[in-house]
Amino acid sequence: LVAVLEEITRKAPDYIPAWMRLGDLAYGQQRYEHCDALAKKILARDPNHLDAMMLVGQVKLTKGEAAAAVVDYQKIASGYPNLPHILHKLAMAQLLNRDMSGAMASLNQAVKASPNYPEAVLLLAELSVRRGDPSAAIVLLNRLIQARPDLPKAHLLLASAYAGRGNKDNAVAAYRKMAELFPDNP
Repeated sequence: LVAVLEEITRKAPDYIPAWMRLGDLAYGQQRYEHCDALAKKILARDPNHLDAMMLVGQVKLTKGEAAAAVVDYQKIASGYPNLPHILHKLAMAQLLNRDMSGAMASLNQAVKASPNYPEAVLLLAELSVRRGDPSAAIVLLNRLIQARPDLPKAHLLLASAYAGRGNKDNAVAAYRKMAELFPDNP
């Protein structure tokens, strides 16, 4: 596949999907420097290519360059406001950069833009429980479970949030519901 994609980029150097696929493959193979170089080639052709910008940020996150990833994702979020997957990535970078309040703000913005975006809701609920606010997590998780009952992690977090609030009956009910919905899940 790589040889085919490289052939395409030689014959049609402006065909960005081939460059992007090469970047994704390089990332999957943990060839981060090569991935970053490919993403930058794409950005040289199209400075606003969202997937390439996201790939650069993801490489920085993976390499542990949290502060640089925060800057990249903030730039992306300013150009593409209220896209929950961008705000979630920004929050992940902020957490790695030890900015809990920034991460919470980004996640709140993501959930406001898309109330049932699972990654943002689950992380926001988890952080709310950790910060001692299980009630906020309960509201988020009940809404998510209503829309997406197929997410075991949402049920598990809901039970944990109820337990954190001292409501054992609701915690047990959440665990029972989880066992009913996912009977084959240990």
